[in-house]
Amino acid sequence: MSRLVYLSRVDIRQVQDRSTGAITLRYTGRKLRFFDRLYGYPDGTFFAVVLSEMPLPEALTTLASAVGVDLDSLPLTVELRRAVADVLVCEAMMEAPEYLNMCADPRTAWLEADARELEHRSLAAENRVRETSRAIETALRRRIKPPAAALPAVRTYAPMPPAGFGSRFIERLPAPRRLAPPPEPEEVEVEEEIEEIDGPVETSETTGKRVLAAVKVAREQELPQRLPGGARRALGHLPAGLYVSHGASLDRKADICSAMVEGAESGKRAGESTVIDWDGEWPVVARRYGSHGRIVYRVEDALRRSGIATGAAA
Repeated sequence: MSRLVYLSRVDIRQVQDRSTGAITLRYTGRKLRFFDRLYGYPDGTFFAVVLSEMPLPEALTTLASAVGVDLDSLPLTVELRRAVADVLVCEAMMEAPEYLNMCADPRTAWLEADARELEHRSLAAENRVRETSRAIETALRRRIKPPAAALPAVRTYAPMPPAGFGSRFIERLPAPRRLAPPPEPEEVEVEEEIEEIDGPVETSETTGKRVLAAVKVAREQELPQRLPGGARRALGHLPAGLYVSHGASLDRKADICSAMVEGAESGKRAGESTVIDWDGEWPVVARRYGSHGRIVYRVEDALRRSGIATGAAA
């Protein structure tokens, strides 16, 4: 088994490429040997995203059309495109070991402290996208007088996938993440109604139906999701189904009940696990289990806190 090298954030530079206008991530350290390169970019570059290719939210475009305003004429539009690019760069930093493993030796990983700091930066970047989108929406709505009900609501943002590392050519990521407004800070790390689990849990058919109904609503409403590091990219290469995540490692399960039982048992063994429903486009976290197999997140509770009704029995 090849040795493992821990990455240092000082060895990865964020550079603005003058010829393409792209924001790139480039490894500048001395511990890796590159055996492949990203087409069109300097050696060591493993990620690139072009600002001019960042599309604007469809709802904002529709609202601007109703008002008769060209979005590109607004100063905040440039800021929004940059904010979206920053989110993609933050995600690429978190997944840098996976990108680098495709083009360099030996294998790499982040130290836990660095991984946590990168997660924090990613959440902050997502919040900037949310705030900038709201500011543009507010500026547009001030220019019209029709009832607010007649105006389109700005809900989500679906950026174009950035350029990722692929064998000598720029690879498009298989399932780009759609950005939805992130949860409030107090809901990020600590979830409500934590309970101790002893033995088999949540195996009834009624519970399974309730969870799946909540998952369906969460997907339709594009409820903000926080997946374990590396899980989102791994899911992009897997078929639709139910998965139990142990970090970036994913085990497919036949049904929701067996997935929740396995998640609880894995939490007892490893200290953390997540049950994910994947439809090939939008992953939904159904359950998250912490130390001793305790439930620390339920999708039903997340919907209720967001004021969204599931239509399922309690």
